[in-house]
Amino acid sequence: MAGVPGAAEGLSRGGGAGAARSGWKRHIIRALKQRDRRQKASFQDVIQAYNRVLENTSFLQHLTGKIQTELTDPQISHTSRSPRTSLLVPNSLESLHAMKEQYQEQVAVLQSTGGELAYKIIELNKSLVDKDGKLEEQEARVSELDQEVRHLEASRKCLQVLVDLQETDNAELKEGYDTMLKCKHQREEELRIAVHKGEEALQGIVKKKEQEAVHRNNKNEREKKIRISKVIKKATEKTVSIDMEREDVATLDLKTLSLDIPEPQDSGKTLNRAFRSASATMLRSSKFVETFKDLFDFRKRRVNSMCSQSENLYPRAPVCVAATIPSKAIFVLEAHDSEVNGVKFSPSSKLVATGGADRVIKLWNVIGGRLQRIQDLEGCNSSITSVEFSPSGSQILAASADKAAHLWKLDGSKSKDTLTGHNDKVTAAKFKSVVHQAVTGSMDRTVKEWDLHKGACLRSIKVPSFCTDVVCSDYYIISGHHDKKIRFWDSRVTRCTEEIPVQGKVTSLNINPEQTQLLSCSRDDTLKVIDLRMNNVRQVFRADGFKCGGDLTRAIFSPDGNYAIAGSADGALFIWNVTTGHLEKSLQGMHSASVNAVAWSLSGEYVVSVDRRKMAVLWSAF
Repeated sequence: MAGVPGAAEGLSRGGGAGAARSGWKRHIIRALKQRDRRQKASFQDVIQAYNRVLENTSFLQHLTGKIQTELTDPQISHTSRSPRTSLLVPNSLESLHAMKEQYQEQVAVLQSTGGELAYKIIELNKSLVDKDGKLEEQEARVSELDQEVRHLEASRKCLQVLVDLQETDNAELKEGYDTMLKCKHQREEELRIAVHKGEEALQGIVKKKEQEAVHRNNKNEREKKIRISKVIKKATEKTVSIDMEREDVATLDLKTLSLDIPEPQDSGKTLNRAFRSASATMLRSSKFVETFKDLFDFRKRRVNSMCSQSENLYPRAPVCVAATIPSKAIFVLEAHDSEVNGVKFSPSSKLVATGGADRVIKLWNVIGGRLQRIQDLEGCNSSITSVEFSPSGSQILAASADKAAHLWKLDGSKSKDTLTGHNDKVTAAKFKSVVHQAVTGSMDRTVKEWDLHKGACLRSIKVPSFCTDVVCSDYYIISGHHDKKIRFWDSRVTRCTEEIPVQGKVTSLNINPEQTQLLSCSRDDTLKVIDLRMNNVRQVFRADGFKCGGDLTRAIFSPDGNYAIAGSADGALFIWNVTTGHLEKSLQGMHSASVNAVAWSLSGEYVVSVDRRKMAVLWSAF
């Protein structure tokens, strides 16, 4: 039992340094000491009883031996006995035997008790050995824990240093964030002021344009009145000879009277006025005024008639006889500072226009199989979603996310007009076949027709869903929508004349040169060819690996109408044969991002594709 306190003291000494740092070590040592004290107190009574038993046994053995010696040797003098001994020895033999039996019984009882105590001591020694082993294990575990605590303490210090550094960095970031937030609020306020000023400036421009239009109209009216007065005055001064025959008078026209007013091209109208008198007199001025008014009113009615629209159509573009399928990339460049959304060839196939999220339209010359940048058209306030050349090639129309369409003239003046009126992002803007007219589609669920000469909206058509693209035929406006439908709108009325459902959100529309087929691209990863004569889906194009990459992914016909081409989300170009419906070719490896749009030159020689990572690729078969 003496080893237990020593072990506890050694544990106390060994863990003294650790106890100074943490309370749990002191708790373990205190518990071990209390256990030692409890075990020592429980064994103390046993040890004392055992010692008394040993003393009594030794005394009895000594007394028994002495008595036996005296009994076997009667010669021993009674005088030699000590007074104490003589008092303890009985006088009779019977008493001696009784005392011996009594002592033997006591010795047997003591031996039995001693055996039990010895067994208990052995058991307690075994328990003590087991507990000493457990104590050693606990001491080893305590040592391991001490070492682990030291490691954890070192780690904690390192982590505390890192926490301090991180708190310092966080404080710096917080300060920077507060500064940026303050700057953001300032910029937002500046933006709000700028937007307010821009709206005021736009209103001022609109008012100025209205004033200029009124002024121009007044000026035109004044000039018209002056011309009319001069013609009337000149006509009233003209005399006619009396020798003129009736037939000559019947065929009298304004050229004979030198009115200097061009006759309508298809007018066979003649002045069939008969003279009542053959006298030599001057024609009355009132009759000439009547004649001139009739002619002027006729011209006015002629210009505004339905037949006059054919005179204001763009001339038909030359037809591509056979387009060549591109097979390789001949030129690659980073076209814009951000995502490129639109690309278009000019009718001459010599210019390419690209527009993207950097709010700039760039013009490129196609020379020697390369794209050479020649001009930038600026003025948009947000991302450009599509670009379009006019059929004459003298204008560019762009749809933008700033809720407007923008028109540039390429006659050297770089003048720009803005078509405002939409309430959300404009997704498509296309020229109509009628000169100075265009159509736009928007996310605000409207399709609008515009007079580009006046910059005014002629008609606004409310549609049931977001419009993603529009195309124009001679008689219809066709729009594609997010609700998976293609709608046909008559140019003369504001109602939908036909709806064609498809299986996915429509992303683009394109019409072939003969205006007999419509190509649609949708988010169900298919291209569909629609017969415009029967208004039904004629073919569906699919391909392994083709996936529509966005809500405004553009697919087009080739200029001869024999092929359909579209870009995929993985950067590949897929070309289908419209006649057979089979995949003709897949061009891969040049784009590393989703292809947003493609353009095929009217000559059929080149294809340009643009993607979300600013790249433009020029493809050719040679």
